[in-house]
Amino acid sequence: MSLSNIVSGDYGQVIVLTIIDTDTEAAADVSAYATTIQVQLSDPALNVATETATFVTDGSDGLVQYTLADGDIDEAGEWRIRARVTSASAVLSSVWESFKVKPEI
Repeated sequence: MSLSNIVSGDYGQVIVLTIIDTDTEAAADVSAYATTIQVQLSDPALNVATETATFVTDGSDGLVQYTLADGDIDEAGEWRIRARVTSASAVLSSVWESFKVKPEI
């Protein structure tokens, strides 16, 4: 889903994020990081909410998905989102992606 057409109050949209290997600049194989799969949403006031996410496939492609729930996006403005996965010994995160939420008219 594109992050460019979200309106305050929207939910049900699936957001897909990619965790990149900083050494190769390619999608990271995060299949071994299934202990915790999450996204973090930061609202315009920089309050961060952590939500449970899933792999799109098996994690070998670095793709994490989250379906926006009712109440997640509750105001217009500049939002940010990133994926975080953990294993028993490490945490990997995608970079924060910014997106503008339009006001509900």
